Amino acid sequence: GSEIKMGCTGGGTVAYNDTLMLKEIMNWPVRVVSGYGGSSEAQLAVIKGEVDAMVGIYDTMRVSVESGDTKPLLQMGGRKIPGLENIPLLKEIIPPGNDALMSLLEVQYSVSRLVAAPPALPAARRDLLRGIFSKMAGDKAYLNAAQKVNLTLEFTSGEDVEKMMQRALRQPPQVIDLLKRVIVVGN
Repeated sequence: GSEIKMGCTGGGTVAYNDTLMLKEIMNWPVRVVSGYGGSSEAQLAVIKGEVDAMVGIYDTMRVSVESGDTKPLLQMGGRKIPGLENIPLLKEIIPPGNDALMSLLEVQYSVSRLVAAPPALPAARRDLLRGIFSKMAGDKAYLNAAQKVNLTLEFTSGEDVEKMMQRALRQPPQVIDLLKRVIVVGN
């Protein structure tokens, strides 16, 4: 088939690395077109036809999707985004034998923004902070402020994030080899 031009900012970014991961695991004929100043510029390149596609966060692409300027092709997280139920998840089309890698990718997309603390943080302080974040996640003013700026919030407890991270870090040698080949750190 013909080449798929995918736009992104540059080496070391999540979009760049995810594009290379898709190319590798799906065996797609992808050519990465990097150098865009941000996801908005890459998205504009898709709209103008400079590139065929891009990997991005739905919240930043929502307006162009809802206006019809861009069309979602694939969801890379573990669950379908409400309103995009007809768009396949990567785990529905990924070639067999990639369960461990899919588990890692699901963690990456399930935890888009993470608050971390040092490993030596006393358990009492950790539990206090987790409680504060849990309470904040249900606060009406916080939720209203997020809605005003079109942010989709999905709270995941510290306990669940910790379990996901532990699962993500237990990867077989073939996945580690793939990550070493594909992941680019910095430009």
